[in-house]
Amino acid sequence: MLLPAAAKLRHREGHLVAALKLIYRCILPGLIRFPKSTLAATAVFFILIGCTMPWLGEELMPKFKRTDFQMHWVEKPGIGIDAMNRIKQRASQELMAVSLCEVQQSDWRPF
Repeated sequence: MLLPAAAKLRHREGHLVAALKLIYRCILPGLIRFPKSTLAATAVFFILIGCTMPWLGEELMPKFKRTDFQMHWVEKPGIGIDAMNRIKQRASQELMAVSLCEVQQSDWRPF
């Protein structure tokens, strides 16, 4: 045997997992014995959770108020800066035709 010490090791569960399994083993027979009560308690639990939603505010679902739209232009290699600027200007004119749209151009150049 190449690793005799490793052969003696056996799998052990962590303390938290063992504790949770013990609790589960204690609760599960009662849940199985009274299925209607279990379903009723679960329904009440979900209703109570639903009743707390108005007080959660934006913690649960924040209101997204982003109105900006960023476009990144990548052209074929070898196209000139002037041609790329013409394409960007035409696209910005078409976007300006759409209501509620603001276009801010930047003349960023990589070189």
